Amino acid sequence: LAARERVCDEVAAPAAAVWSDDRRGRLARHFDAAGLAGSWSAVEARIDGFVERWTAARAEVCRATRVRGEQSESLMKRRDACLDRALAGIDVRLDAMLTADGKALRRAGELLDGSPVELCTSSEQNSHVDPPDDPERISALVARVDRLRAEVELKGAKAIPDLDATLAALTADAEAARYRPLRAALGVLRGRVAELTGAYDEAERHYAGALYQAEVSRDDLAALDAYTHLVQTMTFHLRKLRETRVLLDRMRATVERVGDDPNLKAKLLRAEALLAAESGEFDQSAALFLRASQEHRKAGQDVRASTAYGNVGVLYNRKGQPREGVPYLEAAIAELDGRADASPSARSAPHINLGRALALLGESDRALAHLRTAAAIHREVGEDEPGELLAVLMQGEVLLERGDPAAALPLLLRALEFRRKAYGPGASYVATAALNVARAHVLLGELAAAEPLLAEAALHVRGDGYEEDSLAAYGHYVRGLFARARGDVRGAREQLERAHPIVVADGFTDRRLAVGVVLALADALWSDPPARPRARALVEELLPRTRACAADGACDPQLPVHLTAWLSGHA
Repeated sequence: LAARERVCDEVAAPAAAVWSDDRRGRLARHFDAAGLAGSWSAVEARIDGFVERWTAARAEVCRATRVRGEQSESLMKRRDACLDRALAGIDVRLDAMLTADGKALRRAGELLDGSPVELCTSSEQNSHVDPPDDPERISALVARVDRLRAEVELKGAKAIPDLDATLAALTADAEAARYRPLRAALGVLRGRVAELTGAYDEAERHYAGALYQAEVSRDDLAALDAYTHLVQTMTFHLRKLRETRVLLDRMRATVERVGDDPNLKAKLLRAEALLAAESGEFDQSAALFLRASQEHRKAGQDVRASTAYGNVGVLYNRKGQPREGVPYLEAAIAELDGRADASPSARSAPHINLGRALALLGESDRALAHLRTAAAIHREVGEDEPGELLAVLMQGEVLLERGDPAAALPLLLRALEFRRKAYGPGASYVATAALNVARAHVLLGELAAAEPLLAEAALHVRGDGYEEDSLAAYGHYVRGLFARARGDVRGAREQLERAHPIVVADGFTDRRLAVGVVLALADALWSDPPARPRARALVEELLPRTRACAADGACDPQLPVHLTAWLSGHA
């Protein structure tokens, strides 16, 4: 028995080879040379934790068969294969770190999230993938896929030379091997490349193909990897909400089958929270993000826990209660600004969303300060998309709202160009950006420049949901401003009449847009003396709701002032 125990202790030796003193020292020097010694301390602790868990799991799998006799030889081999894949995944990530520049190394901590050690041993259902006929060949191909995936996640798809040729060669070799779990891993890799380069329809196809290969081969871990990215793409980028609900039901069943793992629970909860948010179910989404934050903490993923917590502040923005969301965003900033292992995107996101909240509350100077901080976080590491460009877009929107279209225009143009490349014609994000630029041109009296942008925004076909209602109202509002600037009072009135029922409906929370529409419509009506009583009535109807909104800290306190000033000037 003692001899068997010694054998089981020895099977854990591969981890020591992967995480050798030599490699530890080389990585420490590499991070230090990039000025990231603090980041290295956090990353080193994560790797130490993984190796400790992997070593214990490998020995326990051996003891279950060799010492206690409670596990079959076949099951031991399957669990060993799962653990070997997890260790190989860490191996290629460490290789990727050694060739990464300082910008990429800032993402190293997040690259280590979710290594599935416990999932290899938590239940028999997690170890039922059929082994390949040619293990050496498949292992070599898997290592190539994992290595390229690590480089893509760490460095970004655009930073890897000859990526298309490398992917084509790898795809040909994987197809020839005819092993479904390998095809699943390759499909997720190709989906990530497409998603990171803004090709969202292509990303959806690759993720869906990867999911099929994973499910047919009964590889639950690969399936959950595909589910996570497919749900994100379909919900956030493509807004296919009905289809996503079906996917989430399947993802939920897979998580329940795999076992009680906080990392996977957090992924599922975040996916559910994202769908709820995009469906306008903000309270449900907030509760899900808070639960996800707790699961991330259990999994030791503090950065992800903070971002999930900050997302609750985002939801309050969208719900029309930005003041309520400010503490969540400030808490996320306080934690993430001090973390050496937080990526630029993780650090900038709460600044962007706090900037949005403050803009809604009329605190434009503080809003611009946070948005500029967010943009600077990306600029300091040479990144200009998409994080910096979102901050740039919002700076333009703040400047536009406070009456400085000349300063806003170059920022809004830059954001529009990025969204065109990322989403293509007809996308709601492109329509919103085009309307922003058109509005700036109208306010500057540049009507010829505004007209093609209004036509571009009209390519978007309105769908369902709060965001679509808001975009429709904004489109009518900007077209109304354009018609009024052109001297077409009747055309302006028609557009603004179409926006009016949307912005005064129960549940519409963009008070700034509501005030803009109502005042513009009131101006259009005032030019027709018989319509003047209705013009005043529209402003008077909105005034109490706007006063209540300002009193509750849910909108800019200047909004009721604008309405009162209009009434005073139109007696």
